[in-house]
Amino acid sequence: MLNKNRLVFLLVSFLVILSWHSLFSENTSDIINIIPKNINDLNSPVGVAVSEDKVFVTNTLIGKIQIFNKNNGKLLSEFGERGMGRGKLSLPWDIAIGKNNKIYVSDIGQHRILIFDMRGKYVSQFGEKGDGKGEFIMPFALELDKKDNVYVVDTWNNRIQIFNPEGEYLFTFGSKGSRNGEFYNPKDIALYNKKVYVADSGNNRIQIFDERGRFISRFGQPGSQIGDFSEPIGIMVSPRDLIYVCDENNNRIQVFDQSGRFLFKFGKIGKKSGNFLSPKKIFVDKDENIYVVDNKNNRIQIFSTKFHPDQMNKKCLDCHADLKDQFQKSNLHPSKDKDFCATCHTVNTSIGVNGINVAKSSLCFGCHLQKMTDKSYLHGPLGNEDCIICHFPHSSDNKNLLIKKDVELCEICHKEFIELQKKEAYVHKPISNGNCVICHEPHNSENKYLLQGVEIKLCKTCHGAKLAKKYTHGPLAEGQCSVCHQPHSSSNKNLLIKDGAEVCYLCHERIEKSAYIHAPIKKNECTGCHTSHESDYKYQLKEEKEKLCVLCHQNTKDILKKKYVHQPLDRNGCIDCHQSHNSQYPFLLKAAFPVDTYVVYNENAYNLCFECHNRKFAENAVISRPDKNSETKFRDGDKNLHFIHVNNKRGRNCSTCHDSHSSNQQSLIREDQTKIKIKINFIKDSQGGKCSGACHAERSYKY
Repeated sequence: MLNKNRLVFLLVSFLVILSWHSLFSENTSDIINIIPKNINDLNSPVGVAVSEDKVFVTNTLIGKIQIFNKNNGKLLSEFGERGMGRGKLSLPWDIAIGKNNKIYVSDIGQHRILIFDMRGKYVSQFGEKGDGKGEFIMPFALELDKKDNVYVVDTWNNRIQIFNPEGEYLFTFGSKGSRNGEFYNPKDIALYNKKVYVADSGNNRIQIFDERGRFISRFGQPGSQIGDFSEPIGIMVSPRDLIYVCDENNNRIQVFDQSGRFLFKFGKIGKKSGNFLSPKKIFVDKDENIYVVDNKNNRIQIFSTKFHPDQMNKKCLDCHADLKDQFQKSNLHPSKDKDFCATCHTVNTSIGVNGINVAKSSLCFGCHLQKMTDKSYLHGPLGNEDCIICHFPHSSDNKNLLIKKDVELCEICHKEFIELQKKEAYVHKPISNGNCVICHEPHNSENKYLLQGVEIKLCKTCHGAKLAKKYTHGPLAEGQCSVCHQPHSSSNKNLLIKDGAEVCYLCHERIEKSAYIHAPIKKNECTGCHTSHESDYKYQLKEEKEKLCVLCHQNTKDILKKKYVHQPLDRNGCIDCHQSHNSQYPFLLKAAFPVDTYVVYNENAYNLCFECHNRKFAENAVISRPDKNSETKFRDGDKNLHFIHVNNKRGRNCSTCHDSHSSNQQSLIREDQTKIKIKINFIKDSQGGKCSGACHAERSYKY
């Protein structure tokens, strides 16, 4: 059952919202000027742009661009020539001015974009009629991003095309329809804070995209009620994140926040100041003055959004004169009431503290309820209804009325924790840059610790892990980056929880101490062979196993170039003979193999070789029933020549004669005896062979 305080809150919220709806039918902005000063100087204007103290207007009917003084409304000059040829204007519609001091004009009569310099001299043009890349049908609007790339509203092709400042095609998004990301005769576009806002006029809505054209959200529907549209034809976003929309057939300007929530409106049908007949375009300058193209009234009306202290109830200022200074700060608490103070305060101080309408932050919830309390995890101050721990109630020089900037604000409560993180050798960039909200939501979240997304998706926003390769590290595949990495800071590089291989041993079995250990493991660097996140090769190897060893063992490149290569090496890389991590045998061999040149033979000394080769090579002095297909062809008749070399008190190990990797001589016979550097000459033929050089004079043998 609802308690008494909640019932009071709901009732007051309802009354406040109801009062807003009635109040907003009147103009809430001050008119500071009307252009032109001479009413005959302008006829059916459409596009508007402002540069310093000059206002540039497209005069569609006469095919010219007219320039007026912003302060007195006088016509200063005009440029453009009516016509169809190169550099001429047929039906100029929209206009934008770049940081490169170029003026871009959309011409819907010739389906193209023209570029002029600031004196009105023609520079170039791009586009022609059609539906291909770089072609237009009725380009009703254009806007420039911070790099002066040109976003063109290709209205009748129902798409947005993007070009570089010289008019070279970059990419396109949008198609005809009414689903998310589709358009029906879009008429205007605005760019702000890496977002693209499109007035989807035929669908009577506003759509928001990222700068690459990926759909984010939408708001609006057909109608004449608050928040509804009848041909939204112009759009602009102010430096305070407010979205201004020309609602043409309703003859008004509607204002929304970034979530698409209606805030207020001004204007109604009429010819008086502050009223409109077909408002076409809107522009907000750096001082947040609003320029509305009042098309059928043949004028540009300029409104101020600056707060003036005399807007406050004078009785409030009699006692609270100190508040005047607060309202000169950069960011003011938006007011829904003409008397400003009355939105939050009453003159009856018996209600709440300081005459607040509703106790504590319940007042804030009257505006921010839906946005603030609909998630599983709430920021502590919000859960305790103490918004003023983070926000000033009236004004601030910081965005969102914050008491302090960035991480300094978080330090009010989390100072000890944040200072501890900063002392570490490696600090997560958002913390070192003082921007906790890159990872954390300031108010609420569906994720623990108020994270902006589930762990892996959050990390990918900056680190771009694509998970596109065949083999993925288990924690990454499960979306748990924090198994290996600290989220805030670490004494280890890459914010690892532990240094080097120690972090691997959190999950993987520790490499036991052995007589011989692979060098990367000795150095505590598993990443010498393995990738830490994903790979196209099994076990997340950096390269396919046949090529991996070459990354460190450069001599292996020459080995593989020789005429004859040891079959295991050629077939499966090094791992048939060598362990990858550690071994009790030299050279990380998988089984016993003698190191010394002369060895007393025993049955276990050559276990490595006997994993593939037959033991009788070394143990049978006579090969019974010899024939040409016998397993060993190194024999003289039935006399086993391997036995003679190996199985005696001064037996020679295999590598005395054979190279274990490769050779240019058959049977992998060494080209020289390694220790004494004497060339070995070995010749094999169909009947046997002969050998000479390192150990004895030439000797031959026959099968």
